[in-house]
Amino acid sequence: MKEYLTPDAAVIRTLCENGPHDVDVRQFILDMPDAAPPRILTTYHTTTPESVAQGDYADNGWEDQEGVDMTPDEWDREEGRSVVDNAVKWLQDKGALEPSDSHGGVGTWYSTIDPERNYRTGGEKFYQFHLKGFLEPEQEEIFRRMTRRGN
Repeated sequence: MKEYLTPDAAVIRTLCENGPHDVDVRQFILDMPDAAPPRILTTYHTTTPESVAQGDYADNGWEDQEGVDMTPDEWDREEGRSVVDNAVKWLQDKGALEPSDSHGGVGTWYSTIDPERNYRTGGEKFYQFHLKGFLEPEQEEIFRRMTRRGN
């Protein structure tokens, strides 16, 4: 029977066997079968004057359920850009300013605070960006940079 290790357990075992300087943790995880690259998924919610009066959203759901891959390409690597650099730039370019948690950590997502406005219907569309496939230290660094804490 083949032993199954979670990505974290596999990394820990490899680090214990080879020492911490012999393993690129990000590459190790990407090389695992069924490994998914770090990416950012997008959800949205829309409000209208009527939905606000009812205390609900007019619409909500996935904008991009597959997500955008944040893995540095060859050009990024030549420029010294990391997966964290790519994620922070992408989030900032999309107008994500507000983390879902004031302390950060695993599972924190980021939201726009300036909606897309539909002046015909009075609707306002907000976006939420969800990190998937990032290591915990990467998520913590993204939070630090997005909130400019610890500079």
